Amino acid sequence: MNRVRSLTIILQDVEIVLSERELTGQQSADLRDIADGCRNVLNELEKLLDKYRELGSGPESVGKRVKKVWKRLKWEPEDIQELRSRISTNIGLLNAFNGRLARYNTAKSVQYQDDQQRRNIINWLIPIDYSSQQRDFID
Repeated sequence: MNRVRSLTIILQDVEIVLSERELTGQQSADLRDIADGCRNVLNELEKLLDKYRELGSGPESVGKRVKKVWKRLKWEPEDIQELRSRISTNIGLLNAFNGRLARYNTAKSVQYQDDQQRRNIINWLIPIDYSSQQRDFID
C-alpha cells in the first residue's frame, strides 16, 4: 500500500507542476507514455483487489466467512510482486520526468534572465532613440 500511496503523491505533484507549465511535444508524449503505464498498473491492481474481494455480507456460516477473510488476507506473492515492481518503476519514471521538467524550466529561466541582461546592457550602451531621430530627419 505504501507504494500505491507514493504513486498517488507523485501523480499529484506532477499534476501541480503541470498546471503551472506548458509542455513541449516530446514532453507531452513522454508524459502520456508514463501516464498509460500508471493507468495500466492501477487497473491491474483494481482487478486483483476485485479477485480477492470475496467477503460478502450474505447470511453465511462463521467458518465460511473466516475462510474468505483468510483468503482475502493471504495474497499470492507472485500476484503482488509484479505489481509492486511496476508501481516502483512508474514512481521512478514520474520522478525522473519531474526532474527533467524542473531542469528544463530552470534552463529556460536562466536563458530569459541572460536575454534580459543583454537587452539592458544594449539599452544602456545605446540610449539613443533612432526612431525619433529618423522622424526629425524625414520632417
